[in-house]
Order: sequence, then C-alpha cells, then structure tokens
Amino acid sequence: MEFEESARKDLAEYQNLSQQLQMILMQKQQSQLQLSEIDRALNEVESSSNAQIYKIVGSVMITKTKEQIVSDLAEEKDSLKMRMDVFSKQEDRLKSKLSDLTTKLSELENKMKSNTSLNPNQRVKRQLS
Repeated sequence: MEFEESARKDLAEYQNLSQQLQMILMQKQQSQLQLSEIDRALNEVESSSNAQIYKIVGSVMITKTKEQIVSDLAEEKDSLKMRMDVFSKQEDRLKSKLSDLTTKLSELENKMKSNTSLNPNQRVKRQLS
C-alpha cells in the first residue's frame, strides 16, 4: 500500500516537473526568436547610412540616433542572453530531477510487480522484513 502511495506522489511530481520543463522550453524558444530579431535589427541599423532612425514606442514613432538604437538593442540582447542562461540552468535542473524520478518510478514499478506475483503469505513476510 505504501508503494502505491509513494508511486502516486512521485508520478504527480513527475507530471508537474514535465509541465514546468515544457513551459521553460517554450520561454527559451521565444527568447531565442527575440534574440534573432534583435540580431537582424542590429545588422540593419549598423549597415544603414542614416544618422537618424525611427523607433516605434507603443503607438508612437520617434527618431533616435543610430548610436542610441545600437546601444538599446545591445542592452536588450544582453538581457535576453541572461534570461536564456537562466532558462538553460532551469532546464538542466528539471531534466536531472525528471531523470531521478524516472529511475525511482521504475524501481517502484518493479517492486510492485514482484509483490503482486507473490502469494498473500509471501507478501506479508516481505513487508515485515
């Protein structure tokens, strides 16, 4: 009985960690897309010969110098890289926990199988030892 309760708890934790991992992977992917966009924008701005560049802020378009835009984009890029590093660390941690839980659940499954193959007297003896 305690095997089943432990298995239920571990299975619930496994499902929770799997969902967390999925969310982290989606956020990481979105950050990667944003990073690609910033790289493309940086390339365009740096190759532009214009000293003044337009930037959309909310519903308003403003002019900024090329240097200001490059600085803003570089800052945003650095921020995204830090977020991606955090996501990678979280991903690694979650994958490690999931691996440990998979092993534990496998062991519990094997114990439960071996217990169900025993007759009732053997089960009582095994539980007592």
